[in-house]
Amino acid sequence: MAAARQSHHLSSFLLVLVVITTHLLPLCSSTTSPAINTARDVVQVDAHLKSTLHEKAHIAEHGACPPPASSRHRRHKRRPHHHHRHRSRPKGHPAAASIEIPLQLRNGQYYFMNLSMGTPPVHFSAVVDTGSDLTWTKCDCPGCSYASGSRTLNPSASSSYTDLPCTDALCNAYCEDEGGCTYTQTYGSLEQSHGYLYKETMTLGSMAAKNVTFGCSFDESSFEMTAGIVGLGRGPRSLVAQLGSMIDYQFSFCLSGLSDSRPSRLVLGPGPSFIHGGISAPMLTNSKMPHVYFVALKGISVGGKRLQIPAWVFQIDQTGTGGFFVDSGSRYMCLVEPAYSQVLGAFAEAIGLPIVGSPIPDLSACFKGLPGSLSIPSLTLHFQNGDLHLPLENYFVVVTEDELSCLAIIRTPFGRSFSVIGSMTVQNIHVNYNVGKSLMTFTPTQCDKL
Repeated sequence: MAAARQSHHLSSFLLVLVVITTHLLPLCSSTTSPAINTARDVVQVDAHLKSTLHEKAHIAEHGACPPPASSRHRRHKRRPHHHHRHRSRPKGHPAAASIEIPLQLRNGQYYFMNLSMGTPPVHFSAVVDTGSDLTWTKCDCPGCSYASGSRTLNPSASSSYTDLPCTDALCNAYCEDEGGCTYTQTYGSLEQSHGYLYKETMTLGSMAAKNVTFGCSFDESSFEMTAGIVGLGRGPRSLVAQLGSMIDYQFSFCLSGLSDSRPSRLVLGPGPSFIHGGISAPMLTNSKMPHVYFVALKGISVGGKRLQIPAWVFQIDQTGTGGFFVDSGSRYMCLVEPAYSQVLGAFAEAIGLPIVGSPIPDLSACFKGLPGSLSIPSLTLHFQNGDLHLPLENYFVVVTEDELSCLAIIRTPFGRSFSVIGSMTVQNIHVNYNVGKSLMTFTPTQCDKL
């Protein structure tokens, strides 16, 4: 009986193309990239992986900084009615808690965290994404053939799940006549997650939060590398917004570098009390991309020299064009013109060698030689309340086999108007998101020593 209900559920769902507009993962790099290891002061790309680079660059056709998702609608058949259990606001610890969650780097790009859903709990790992606000996981369905290792959830096997009714504030998409709220979420890889929204108990470390809204995906055609995505953006469906006062509306992460062996961590709640002296940057709101963490970048210096980049380049105008934001789902820093050309020109002038092509997808500017033999200048980001000096490993990649040093900054493709700080740019920098105070703080830290 349950299988028949689920089959009917799936057949009606497959006709769905509804709207949850979100921003994209990744916004400034390829969907899947080669494993990367850190050595000395730079990132090393294993030579044997070079042959698979282009096979893994799933969005090369669309450029390295995919555009925001657009809204799409389509009606679909009715879904079988489910019993609606009592709903309440997410509950957990009465006072703000800090939950530390280890992160694992996979494919040299995405950071995964472990979590559990349902009663009894189903354990799985999912990609952490600060550029989107919906948390979803793959759900069981007849005929679905998920990638090996992708854990799936069966809502009907959980005693704590409930449908999200059309009247709920978090359902602003298409709803069926019988009350089921559907969603479609599109990412920068052009992959999509389709499904229904539910309320369920989510366990994060020692915290169990009840009635958290999440997506139950019945689309087996996308995201082979993960069982789901944890959305930490600024939107109302974000895990940060839903946990709210339980975590004091803030979270932080500290990424140890592009190596699978060095620990990285996410903290839901106030960050470590011993982290002091960071560079604070007020969060800005972009009406066109409201759930992305924009900050006010004032300028860039290369080799201690402030570049003459026009002020408007990093500003958000009235149409939502422009801006500079942080995205954990992107690898590299991505700059619009004329900022990119000025930064590249400054590096070329300081190094004093011709620019050569790169064997790494997305990157295009390399110099012949290893860092020890090159005069690679410093890179500084100027924020409203201070200057962030980046370590060399945060903006240069080394291909040892070819003895190339490649600038890990890329140009925003034509027609797109934003700049991005990717995960590589902030490795070994503790990044705190105080959403309640609309403030981000960057503190250089040896993350694997925390």
